[in-house]
Parts: sequence; C-alpha cells; structure tokens
Amino acid sequence: MTGAPASGAIWLASYPKSGNTWLRLAMAAMRADSDRIDINGFRERNEVIAGLRETFDMVMPFDAADLGVDEILTARPEMTRRFVPTLPACSLLKAHDAYVRTPGGEWLIPPDATAAYIHVVRDPRDVALSFAAHRGVAVDEIITFMGDPDAMLARPHGAPSAQLPQPLGCWSSHTASWLDDATPAPLLLRYEDMVADLPAVLRRVAAHLGWRITADAPERAAQATRFDRLQAAEAAQGFGERPQAAARFFRSGRADGWRGVLTADQVRRIEVAHGAMMARLGY
Repeated sequence: MTGAPASGAIWLASYPKSGNTWLRLAMAAMRADSDRIDINGFRERNEVIAGLRETFDMVMPFDAADLGVDEILTARPEMTRRFVPTLPACSLLKAHDAYVRTPGGEWLIPPDATAAYIHVVRDPRDVALSFAAHRGVAVDEIITFMGDPDAMLARPHGAPSAQLPQPLGCWSSHTASWLDDATPAPLLLRYEDMVADLPAVLRRVAAHLGWRITADAPERAAQATRFDRLQAAEAAQGFGERPQAAARFFRSGRADGWRGVLTADQVRRIEVAHGAMMARLGY
C-alpha cells in the first residue's frame, strides 16, 4: 500500500460503541493487505486511544494526576503534537471526544497533527444497547447519559482512570461537532453500511486517504475482521480495550439489534432527544 498522506495522524472519531475499533482493525488489515489481524497489536504500540493517561505522562513534563480536568484538556493538544511524531507515519488513532475547543481556546484534536479525519456513526438505538452492555449498566441510564450536554468519558471520580477526560456532549451534538466543525472535513461512515458491505466502505476509506491498494485488499480485510474471527481471537487471547464490566468487547456486529429489545418508551426517549440528527443521517 502506498499513497498515504505525508504526515499527521489518521483520526478515527466516533461516539462510543459505534464501530470505531472494528473499522480500525479492518483498515490496518487492508493497509497490510492481509486476511489476518492481531487484535491487540495497537495496544502494544500505544496507539489505541488518543486520550490515554500513560501517553500524557510519557510526553508531557508533568503528570495528569496533578492537574484538574480543565488543565488536562488545555494541555491535550500539546500532548498530541508531541506524541504523534513518535508514531509511524499516518498511524490510526481512536478518539471518542467531540470536536470541541479546550478551555484554552484550541481545538482539542489539533488539525496541525492531523493527516485526515474519519467519523463513524451508528443508529443511537443500537448505540444505547451496546453501550449499556459495555458499561454493565441499565439501558435507561445510558439513554440519559446520551442526552447529557455535559457528558464526559473518564471524568475523575476517586482513583485515576487509565484514560484522560474526554468530552462527549450528547449524542446529537457530538455528531454535529464532527460534521460541522472539523477541518479538514471528515469522511462520514455509517456502521450499518459497514455491516452491509465492509469491502465497499473500505474502498471509500482508501479513496479518501489516497491509499493505493490491491484489488482484493478490502475483501481480505473484511475476512480478517469478521465478527466470528474477532470473537474467537478475544476468547483466546483477551482484548486490551474490554472493560471489566463487559462480558466481551466484540458482541454481535449487527445492525438493528435494538428491535424487539428496547422498550417502546426507551425508543421514544431516544427518538425525541435525537430525532433531528437521526433524520440527517438517514436513521
């Protein structure tokens, strides 16, 4: 594979449980032109999540544990500028943050450390179901969280988290921030299209990034990241991104799994809160 952008990270941005990890593994397999993938390989290279505390403490002259939330967020763009050049060119970095400015006025994910953005979305009714299983909490709690304009991942509570604080906002505003504010403009991908035809989605990714790939690389990557294979690999070797509350990270890889599972009231709450953005995305 040749033809990738010259510098900066390729950011894969999404609200949690929207297919970010699956896409990242598939892109890595496509870039390697392989029908096999090491699901924990990213963890070994410290590339998994843009907001890891260990990354901050490694590249910054002070520890995140000594800072408040606003101070950490203000420092994160500089952390990124220091970290990205230590990685292989155009590494794939996962981000769940909304595309927002820090308290200091900079973009949290700085464009000057960026080769390209890809934004992945998923039907929020399926997100609610998957996110609840991921966190080991009730679906109603997640629906409330998805509607919170101040929602944040890894907000400090007691012992320090392995992740830095990551501002989300509500599901709708998170999506709008990437679609309307991010520069350069991201490639928008839908989880449901990945389920329906992953090779076609991967060809769009390659075109967006300027990757020159072999004709069958997308199909080989799709084979490498079939959910039965990912589930088998997780069962055999574990997966570094699985939280303790979740029985497994790779659950089903389905679209429309919410049907017949969410109650009518749960569906109503999601659609009332996010109907405008759902319509914009074709849900």
